[in-house]
Amino acid sequence: MSDFATFEELAGDHHLNVTVMTDYGDVRRFRLKIPSFIEWNETWYRLRDVPIPNTRAGANGKEPNPLDTEYRAKQADVDMRRKLLIVAHALAGGGMTIPGETLEEKADALGRKWGGAIINALFTALKGAYEGGQAYRDDAGAVFRTLREIAAKSHVALQHLPDGVGEDERPVESGPDSV
Repeated sequence: MSDFATFEELAGDHHLNVTVMTDYGDVRRFRLKIPSFIEWNETWYRLRDVPIPNTRAGANGKEPNPLDTEYRAKQADVDMRRKLLIVAHALAGGGMTIPGETLEEKADALGRKWGGAIINALFTALKGAYEGGQAYRDDAGAVFRTLREIAAKSHVALQHLPDGVGEDERPVESGPDSV
């Protein structure tokens, strides 16, 4: 068995079980299918960003104004709709029956019947699962030194380290920013 991940073991659907407790006391459990990279982006970019209007006075006439209140309101609507689409996709993929034939109809049903607290909590959980992976670089050139060696090179007085601290070996990356 290899220490490295294979395509096959990561290719299946991945699910997330989420419990949401609202400020008004409701507690609900949900099973969400975590969208794949392509699914997330295809769903998110179904809707285009609102063009930034040229309403700010500039040296050469009107310039783009991302602080324009009408623009910001329209973009907020697009972002809210994107959240609904992602959550509807994840809930349907997790097995929930949602009224509607298309993803857009399912998102409409959620937006009309559910409170923002639940939609936002589910979206936050999904976004964390989608973006929250941790990656660590395997560096064959890493130097292994003890904490005492690091302390000695950084002019930290060794007597300030409690007994036993620094005795175990830990990987420390070498490079221009290392001690």
